[in-house]
Amino acid sequence: ASASGLGFCGLVLLWSVAVAAEGPALVAVGQELAPPGSEATALALPRAVGDAVYIVAPFLLGTVADASPGLGVECAVAGAASLVGAAALAAFAGSSAGDDDG
Repeated sequence: ASASGLGFCGLVLLWSVAVAAEGPALVAVGQELAPPGSEATALALPRAVGDAVYIVAPFLLGTVADASPGLGVECAVAGAASLVGAAALAAFAGSSAGDDDG
């Protein structure tokens, strides 16, 4: 196996571990931030949104790839969307943390 192939496999393995850790962490944050009585919604919402993204993202990124003259624009769009989502979660978590009375 070539060094670049092993490096690629290592990066895919690292990415897979990060994705596996992200799922339970997101659900835990949702449960922690959920108002009393909304725990079931907080448990189901990340899964439902994640499934919807898996349906829509390939079509959206395919359209971006087909319309863009350069290589890798779809990766930039996906990365930007990830950063926007992370920033929105951080802002929501920060604003919700100030709402705690206890």
